[in-house]
Amino acid sequence: MTAINKQHARHEIEELLPWYATGTLSGREAERVEQALAGDHELRTRYDLIRRELAETTRLNEALGVTFSGRPVREKPVPGEIEDGFLHGSRTC
Repeated sequence: MTAINKQHARHEIEELLPWYATGTLSGREAERVEQALAGDHELRTRYDLIRRELAETTRLNEALGVTFSGRPVREKPVPGEIEDGFLHGSRTC
């Protein structure tokens, strides 16, 4: 593999790191990232930074009352509110 090809492949892996951190990659993509992390100290350092940023963002959002999906945190839906495609708190005949 040429230096240019290696650089391109590494860049592709770097772009996958945020999704790897959230566990949203396919099995094949996750395996590629794991193999790359195993052999690249700098890439592992970048991944650790991404994980710390994700944890801090999640902590701050939870403190503000916002979930990871961006929706407000509530224990149960407000009657008559549509949530997840369903109308809650109303009766239909």
